[in-house]
Amino acid sequence: MKKNYPYNVGLVTTLFVVYSFCLNTASAVFSNAIKTSLLASNVGLSVASSTFILGFAFIMSILMLYFIKDSVLS
Repeated sequence: MKKNYPYNVGLVTTLFVVYSFCLNTASAVFSNAIKTSLLASNVGLSVASSTFILGFAFIMSILMLYFIKDSVLS
């Protein structure tokens, strides 16, 4: 793992940046379509988007802790 560590960090960082960009643009472009398909109000759409973003942040923090733990212990 130590040999591939820079590549893994680069891959996770790239995925985070690309996914963050997609989240920012998708919510602006598809907000009406998402609201219609979920049959949600503006508040419901806001809660759904916030939950999705917080879930993504939680998953990314677990991945980064895994990489940090692995690099410190190696």
